[in-house]
Amino acid sequence: YKHVQEYTVSYKVSNFVNLDKLDIFSDLESSLKSECSEYATEKNERLYNIKFNQ
Repeated sequence: YKHVQEYTVSYKVSNFVNLDKLDIFSDLESSLKSECSEYATEKNERLYNIKFNQ
């Protein structure tokens, strides 16, 4: 339990996970809208593929 708490704080997801409930994924906040444009996403995907799929 302590490890999970540290993990949620270190990865800044504690506001999405309610550790006081048995079902920790209930009442999740709605997802945030992406700030990246479609162009940036395609560019990043190409760069990722070049870096990791060679």
